[in-house]
Amino acid sequence: MDKAAIIALYDQDQRINVTYPDLRRDVLPRLIRHVDKTNKMEGSIIYSQLTAETVDAAIKEQIAYFNNIDQPFEWKVFDYDQPPDLKERLAQRGFVVEEQEAIMVMPLAAADDVFWQPITHDIRKIT
Repeated sequence: MDKAAIIALYDQDQRINVTYPDLRRDVLPRLIRHVDKTNKMEGSIIYSQLTAETVDAAIKEQIAYFNNIDQPFEWKVFDYDQPPDLKERLAQRGFVVEEQEAIMVMPLAAADDVFWQPITHDIRKIT
């Protein structure tokens, strides 16, 4: 499987279609937003399809939206997200750039035999 196919699958499963129990998923024309329904967590923008022409207005709209509901939020940015300077534009608006994360993929056919061994640890529920 090539990198573009892996990214497309990841985006569909983990960014576009994902839902979380205590978050409301809002599908907007150019982005997907998750809003905390419990007022105990932060919201997030987990996916966007922005252009150089639409990015600044989208950032401004989302800051206003979350300010209006008094909810902190984060904007997840992947290195392939558009426009290429999305992370920098968010930083200019006051977002804190955190340490970069990585997604690692391994074809199961290439997995070492150790991955197929039964779990030998005794796991018990402690009450």
